[in-house]
Amino acid sequence: MGRVSILIVMGATLPIHAHGVQTADVSGVVVDDKGQPVSNARIILTSPSLQGQRTYTTDASGRFSARLLPPGAYTIQVSEPSHQTLSANQRLELGQRYSPRFVLQPVGNAVVSVIGTLSQVDKQETSTSSSFRLEEVNNLPTNRNVESMMALAPGVIDSSTVNGYAQVRGALSSNKRFMLDGQEVSDSIYGNRGISVIDDAIDEVQIITGAISAEYGDVDGGVINAVTKTGGNKFTGVFRSQLSNASWNATKPFTTTANRALIPNKLNHTDSLSIGGYLIKDKLWFFVSGQQRNNSTFQTIDAASSVDPGKGYAQGDDDKRLQAKFTYQLNQDHTLSFAYVTHREMVTNNNFLSGELAALEPQLSQDSSWSLNWSANWGLNLSMEARVGVKKEALTGGGTVPGVTPVFDYNSGLAYLNGFFNNYDGGDHRDNQSADLKFTSLFEAADSHQLVFGGNYLKGSHRAQNQQSRTNAYYDVAGWDPLGTLGGAPDGGTPYDYQVYKSSTATAYDNSLGLFINDKWSLNDRVSLSLGLRWDKYHAYSEDSPATAGASGLSPRLSGKWDIFGDTSWQVAASFSRYNAKPLSAIVNSVSNAGNPTNIGYLYTGPYDGATPGSTASPSSVTNPANWTQAYNYSSPQTTRLSPNLKAPHTNEYQLSLTHGFKLVGHDGYVKGTLVRKEFKDLFDYRAGNDGTFAPPAELGLGSIYVKVWENSSQAKRTYQDMELESGIHTPNWDASGNVVWSTLKGNYQGEGSGVGPSGQGLNYFTSINGAPIYDINHFSPSGPLVGHVPLRIRATADYHFDWSLGKTTFGIIYRFDSGTHDSQTRTVNAADVNPALTQISTLTQYRNDTRGNIVYPSQAFTDLAISQDFKLFKVSDKSVAFFAKVAILNVFNHQQQKSWRNQWQTPNGGNIYDPAGWTPVTGNGLPHGASDYGEARSLTAQAGFKF
Repeated sequence: MGRVSILIVMGATLPIHAHGVQTADVSGVVVDDKGQPVSNARIILTSPSLQGQRTYTTDASGRFSARLLPPGAYTIQVSEPSHQTLSANQRLELGQRYSPRFVLQPVGNAVVSVIGTLSQVDKQETSTSSSFRLEEVNNLPTNRNVESMMALAPGVIDSSTVNGYAQVRGALSSNKRFMLDGQEVSDSIYGNRGISVIDDAIDEVQIITGAISAEYGDVDGGVINAVTKTGGNKFTGVFRSQLSNASWNATKPFTTTANRALIPNKLNHTDSLSIGGYLIKDKLWFFVSGQQRNNSTFQTIDAASSVDPGKGYAQGDDDKRLQAKFTYQLNQDHTLSFAYVTHREMVTNNNFLSGELAALEPQLSQDSSWSLNWSANWGLNLSMEARVGVKKEALTGGGTVPGVTPVFDYNSGLAYLNGFFNNYDGGDHRDNQSADLKFTSLFEAADSHQLVFGGNYLKGSHRAQNQQSRTNAYYDVAGWDPLGTLGGAPDGGTPYDYQVYKSSTATAYDNSLGLFINDKWSLNDRVSLSLGLRWDKYHAYSEDSPATAGASGLSPRLSGKWDIFGDTSWQVAASFSRYNAKPLSAIVNSVSNAGNPTNIGYLYTGPYDGATPGSTASPSSVTNPANWTQAYNYSSPQTTRLSPNLKAPHTNEYQLSLTHGFKLVGHDGYVKGTLVRKEFKDLFDYRAGNDGTFAPPAELGLGSIYVKVWENSSQAKRTYQDMELESGIHTPNWDASGNVVWSTLKGNYQGEGSGVGPSGQGLNYFTSINGAPIYDINHFSPSGPLVGHVPLRIRATADYHFDWSLGKTTFGIIYRFDSGTHDSQTRTVNAADVNPALTQISTLTQYRNDTRGNIVYPSQAFTDLAISQDFKLFKVSDKSVAFFAKVAILNVFNHQQQKSWRNQWQTPNGGNIYDPAGWTPVTGNGLPHGASDYGEARSLTAQAGFKF
């Protein structure tokens, strides 16, 4: 609690409470020294981020509005012949609406006044968001990519905790939207970022976590909005080499002496070059970047392997990227911009559940996107933003040895003999096309309104054969030990099943159309409302089936804000938002063969080493397809249905916040507290047992099998609550910020798994068959803490910088704390032991004492440190050239913190499975069993280069 108290005082991530747009606005008023409006005053805005200057004139009420301004540092000059000229400096953040009040003094009066909102506190915005500029993140000991910035924001649980992908305020990790220069670049299957970018090309990243504007649909998590650099009237550039070496890093426990000796002393580097400037001053700007990485890192096979336990190998990574942006200003009111990015990465010796070196595989990732944007001001009170774009994404990888079928071992969770998937099946393609149109109208009626209205269109496609191996099959066994490494003679283990697949080349499509209207209504100088409504229509179909799903719905977004004293020092905001989440194609296209191969499962009928079936078999017997002849399972898109009443899942969010902004001599800061509750409704889940049957091919001898139906489950429970405390302070030489979040995420619906995306829970999966009750779901999916339930999370950052004779020195620090994650004691039980009538499935997962999340792992705390130095070299014309260097050390104190342990329980062999005393742990249960049970070891990276 002492740590928490100190960090509350220190502060939180810098917030920008605004929509995830690409620009900022200034809406001000000019009055004289008696408070009367000054009409026809001339307003001139200049900025290094702005092409030319913007000029405006106040109306009869002294008001003016400058919209569609690129974020950056601005000078605002106000003049009128009978008054003194006034000049003010203000930095406009991404999405910010700055609302100053300029007081002009008569000529001869020495007083000049500017009254405006505090730079970090927007007077009208109610959405909750955090904004990070790359120039600030450069000072900190963290990666400079979008996901690292996300991990610093309150309400975000990073990917190391949740299924490999970040989670925002309790939503499924797939329910996020990634935007790059306004273009939708989310992966349609997993919801993560589908496009790779060059860090030095990023200008600013905004993470919107709550009270999301009606401009955004298809999301109930967060919106991550990245804007890239545009160039300017001065040429700038940076060459950067990011350096790493595995021998610089500490090692985790369980790293053997032999493997330590194998760690290569090789300098890996990622080199990038970025140049920005102009082709025509004040008219045509450009910013281009290129990046290349060809690294080799030391990795090890899992210690649980029966073939190559802990064996080291080199993983190669050849990554190439290119990025460009051009901005053309037709005139003060019309701007065109074009952005393009392309990326190709080849990873050799990729480890996907590999239990031996022979199961390592290559993986090729390719992606690209382009977008064309048009921003226009149509007169004083109407502006428009129009955008079209395309994203392409392809992933190819898998086993390379022809004719060799992988073996998957249930005991270790590892694959042997060959890699999963097929490196030659054409790959997985996830593309989209998008178009957006938005208008903003300003008008006076019962004070002032900013009315935003428009629409979004997105067409996505998914094409993949999804072959599971080079032979499109794999074997499941328990106890694979072909070399006798685990003791005793070589053993193929206990055969479970042989999974054979048949793939298709079909393409599936999912289209969404959204219309929105949002009115920001200022009732007076202290009270403002935001009244938004969105309508979404979704439609999915594929080449090999008719329309698979369609839904539409309304989602209101309502909020209000009260500036208590009228000076933005204390503000209260409250909101209610309903979000309609986009039904991801992994579910709505499950009735299509696109990416969904037909699966036939066979049981082992070959020879055993022992006298009775169920004992072990030799490795050669296990891997002989002729020994697997009894079909027991048939799964195909033909056996899957979508409920005719399927609708998009929705979330109700309630939010209340109190913000205090302050200015002291040399200080600028804020403190904010937020209460959040989110209720997830109509979640997608699947059922079976009461919806009819399907007849598979007669030669399999299976008879009819029950149809699986995806539905909106009324039994699915998922609720998130949190209290967020943020603060930040800025001075000329140092900045400190941070956040503390207390939260709960509970329910009976996890709905996703590591590496598999949205997958449902099966709360009505054969719980009854033909109307007859079969088992109680509370034994197999109870309510409790879900993955992503982190009761206390702290992220705090600070940097201190000063100039001296050699240049500028900066120290950056990050403190990270996560309370221990929750886990459940579970075991696999035979379906026949649950109920002899349950013959449609072989096993179920049972929770001990009908309790979820009854294990709490240790908390994790890390301190990271960075030191940066700029060395002034010389000048070329009016440009200073500098050499820079940075060293970042993560977990600087090298705390070897255990974060988990083996949590496995044996499958009971008959008897009463509900007897609490019948739970038998596997050997080593409760103890760490590998390096993965420990948090990160200390690591060191460096950067060096030149900039001008």
